This record gives sequence, C-alpha cells and structure tokens, in this order.
Amino acid sequence: MKSTAFAGALTAVILTSSGYAADIQTFKSPVPDASDHVILLTGEIEPGDAEKLDIAINSVLEKRSYISTAYLYSPGGDLNAGMEMGRTLRKYRIGTSGPFSSVDPDIPSCLSKESFQGHIGSKHPRDQCQCASSCAIAWMGGVERSGIVDIHRAYLTPGQGFESFSAQDRSLGTAYQAVADYLAEMRAPDSIRQIFLATPSSRLTRIEGREVGKDPAWEEYLLSQCGNLEPPAAFTEERNRLFRKQIGGPLTAQEQSMWEALSKPVNEHRWCLEDAMQLARLEAQQKDLLCGSSSIPSTFTDRVDAICGR
Repeated sequence: MKSTAFAGALTAVILTSSGYAADIQTFKSPVPDASDHVILLTGEIEPGDAEKLDIAINSVLEKRSYISTAYLYSPGGDLNAGMEMGRTLRKYRIGTSGPFSSVDPDIPSCLSKESFQGHIGSKHPRDQCQCASSCAIAWMGGVERSGIVDIHRAYLTPGQGFESFSAQDRSLGTAYQAVADYLAEMRAPDSIRQIFLATPSSRLTRIEGREVGKDPAWEEYLLSQCGNLEPPAAFTEERNRLFRKQIGGPLTAQEQSMWEALSKPVNEHRWCLEDAMQLARLEAQQKDLLCGSSSIPSTFTDRVDAICGR
C-alpha cells in the first residue's frame, strides 16, 4: 500500500503492479438449486471501483435476487477504494472469499469466470490468483471471510523526489490511522492491525480466514437463531468413519441408519444457518420485496414480521 499525497489521498498497491484493470462481474450461484448470486472481482482496484461494485450489486437486486458472496482476486490498488468496497460489502451483508489453499499451500487456487458458468474444474490464471494489499482491505468488509489474503503496511511512492521525514511521517500517519479506523469499523481482530503495522512494504504477510473469522455481530446473530452445534468427539469420529467408508462402497443397513441419525442434527443446523443468513441478506438487499411477499414459508413468518415491524 502506498501513500501518494500529503493530504491523505491514499493508494494501496503491491510492489509489482499487474497492469490489468479491475473487472466486477456477477453470476448465478454455482450451488445447485440456489437462488442467490455471487460477485467475481479481478484486476487492480482503482478509484471509482466501489461505485462499480454497488452498481453490480444493484443489477442483481433488480432481478429480485440477492448476493451472498464476493470472490476477490486482485493484486491490490487504491486504498480508499478498497476501504469503500469493504464498506459496501458490509452494508449488504455479503461474505468475502479470497484464494483458497491447494495441495501446495504456497500455490493458492482461485475459481475462474468459466467455473461460475458451469465449467467445473476451470481455474483462474495462477499468476493472477491472489488477494493482496487493498484487496485484503476490501476482503475485511465481509460478514464472513474465507480463503487467504496478503497484507503489508502503507508506503510512500518512490521516485517523487526528496521529502523530509516529518512530511513522510504525517502522510504515513494519516494512512495508518485510516486503516486502523477502518479495521475497527469492520470489527476485525486487533491482531490484524498489528500485523498490518509490523509488515514492511517490502514483503507480504499471509492471513487465513480462520484467523479473522466472522464479524462478531454476524456470528452472534447466527448463534441467537441456530445455537452452536458442537457434537462430542466420538460423534464426529463415527460420522467421519462412515463418510470415508461410503467412498469405498455401500454401507450396511445398520450403518446407513446410523449415518442418517448422526447426520440429521448436522444437516438441520446447516439448514438453519442458511435460512438465517438468507433472511439477513434479504433484509439488507431486498427488504421491500421480503416484506411485500405473500409466499413466505410459515417457518419464517415470525422472523419476517420482526424484520418488517409487523
């Protein structure tokens, strides 16, 4: 991330720019029978991209659908744009996903545009498979964050002539405080701010989604709706054993009955979470449609009435 102006016009880039501009596209969710859409962002983040993101989201809302996840694959770019994109994602309660670990943890994988169009197994170009710098800043805006991202602290544009340390100190101080305020707004763990400040611009520090976790308010909302499913270790071990056995061949009738019994609470918890997340996103993205619908499932009636103030 680099700071290019004393007054606080902040830019965030990695050290080697890719030279390809940001592209923001929306796709129907690749999950079978799903009604949501996803966002795919690739390329370098530039001023004005937060507005492009908002336009892309609203193009889906006009179709009476909603966005669940934004897949962010970018080398970085403008810091202010990254923060504004993160705020846009948070406003609509969208989850974020960066590249994911592959067999080799040093070589992450990214979903390609073709994979969202039904070409299963297609991968994003490896040399463009990253979410770094201001992309990681935007990623922090997700109510849920998954995948891996790379961060470093802001730095000054080289080659701009001599500037006193006092002037640089003020410029960088503005950048560091802007990022600190943003991370606090996104309720990211304090450790992320410390990593940001501790990582010089000459290298990157990798962060995994599990280190950042869900937005605390989002997590507490899900807990209030569905509780916390923590089955005993023996339960999990037996379910995993039956799952592995299914791969090699059919289960016996007794094993199949056990599998179904063990899977029922897991599935019911997952379905509850999916319903709760969908309602929260519809509240943020399609409240008029949600409150005006006459075809809400009876299991949702009380929650929809609460959302709509009825």
